[in-house]
Amino acid sequence: MGVRKLERAERRGERETALKEQIAREIKRPDDEPRDADAPIVFMEEGDFPGTKRYYVVSDCMLGIDGDVRSEIVLDAIEQAEGKQRVLEVTIAEGLTTQEARQRGLPIDDGD
Repeated sequence: MGVRKLERAERRGERETALKEQIAREIKRPDDEPRDADAPIVFMEEGDFPGTKRYYVVSDCMLGIDGDVRSEIVLDAIEQAEGKQRVLEVTIAEGLTTQEARQRGLPIDDGD
């Protein structure tokens, strides 16, 4: 086989672990509860294929974290909040800063 298998290394520091916990809490927060001002903003949209989802998480805590690690943090948070089955449905998991989200046109200033 032409593919080399890598063992998944745990590369999380305290900062990444705390961010994962914040994201998981926000995913689980009921819609009728107010969002904490410093909580990440979580967007979810339907994917191109039936049953698939795209997640975009906006937090300035993402600043300085590599893009691949950001995605892993978001996926880990989704798994913690909603279980392994949900993660299997995710086609995109992106972590963005506020500036990056604005550049992408995400409606981060539209309230909760």
